[in-house]
Amino acid sequence: MLQTAHCDCPLPTPHSIFPLIPYFHQKKMYIYNITIKVEPHRAEEWLQWMKNIHIPQVLETGNFVESRICKIVNNEDPEDFTFVIQYTCSTLKDYEHYQKNSAPALRKEMRVIFGDDAFAFRTLMEVL
Repeated sequence: MLQTAHCDCPLPTPHSIFPLIPYFHQKKMYIYNITIKVEPHRAEEWLQWMKNIHIPQVLETGNFVESRICKIVNNEDPEDFTFVIQYTCSTLKDYEHYQKNSAPALRKEMRVIFGDDAFAFRTLMEVL
């Protein structure tokens, strides 16, 4: 015969086990997104420069908490080298500080090294 134990404890509800955090309590994050089309004959050089020099310089400013670099692969042209670099920041103030104090010199350096062989399009996005 199966015996059961008696307990006067209330059964937990999903809300007591996994409390929901309202949207307005979540910390907003922003992604600074740069899409760059690079000429094929400079693509490997540009990629190594980004990974080893430019991205570390951007992160050293202290305005961003992380970065990633991606290659767009759904282009029909196999000779198309378009990349996306994303930098995540915690506040708009961090982004604005970077744009005012660091971005001009870093952009100039890329123009000096790669000229018209790398064309960039920049956007700022809010993470929802």
